[in-house]
Amino acid sequence: MSQNGLMEINGERQRFLHFVVDETHLRIEGKEHCLLACLGFSAPHEVSAGVVDAKFEIGLRWQYEIKWGKRDLAEDDRRVLTERLFELIGTARCALVVLHEGRDKQSAASDLVSRIIEFCSEKGIGAFSIVFDRNLVRDAKPLWALCSGSELICLGIQEHESEYDQLVQLADLFAGFCGYSIRQTLNDGPSGKMAFWIEGDEDIDGLAFDLPLKDWFFLQAMGLFPRATEESVDGDDTWVEHNAWGSGFLVKSSMSHVAQSALYREVVRTELKGGNGSWIVRLE
Repeated sequence: MSQNGLMEINGERQRFLHFVVDETHLRIEGKEHCLLACLGFSAPHEVSAGVVDAKFEIGLRWQYEIKWGKRDLAEDDRRVLTERLFELIGTARCALVVLHEGRDKQSAASDLVSRIIEFCSEKGIGAFSIVFDRNLVRDAKPLWALCSGSELICLGIQEHESEYDQLVQLADLFAGFCGYSIRQTLNDGPSGKMAFWIEGDEDIDGLAFDLPLKDWFFLQAMGLFPRATEESVDGDDTWVEHNAWGSGFLVKSSMSHVAQSALYREVVRTELKGGNGSWIVRLE
């Protein structure tokens, strides 16, 4: 049985994560790209129940399917639902994104599974399972072979229709926000805004302001992406750089250096070490 991310297997307690994966497609500099977005949860049933509660809060039935791009909700309801669902996304132990040029979802899935294995090995997670949205993976055998070649225990690789899986619906939303934010970063398409609250700083605690939606998303996601951390000193201040490029955010594309640099800047955040607040105080 599993409880709070722990599972007993062969008489030993193992840390466990359940990964859910969905996709989106976008064009970058005229070339097709597929994006796979993955969330890893230690308490998947609790998160699934939270998704249902979020639906109930705005008067939806539990069967309602959340999908990126749906426009059948009133704006206020959509905003509330998005905020509640991102609170649940924020309970993930990690988020991984793979962006591949072309339409080969199988290749992107292989890179994603390899990164899942690396992440679990790095964090001492001994067991995991993966659920892909339906028709995302052409052949699960190579993915199973990747798992079998590791020291970890894979409890299963499955495909679920997002309509029938609350967590895959969360992954769909996360993938949609990823694709939207990349398009916005590369100046493609209309821009929305989302409220952002500063917390933890005694001078401005509770201050709310509207951010461009892509900035709101990347601020939300940065705490989930595995990332390299590096400190630098500037006078009396010590700055901490969090860099998810190549760790939580993987790109295989022939896009121009200008486009790659723009995306790179979005997945690097720098904050003042030792400050009272948890808010990002400098965006690179």
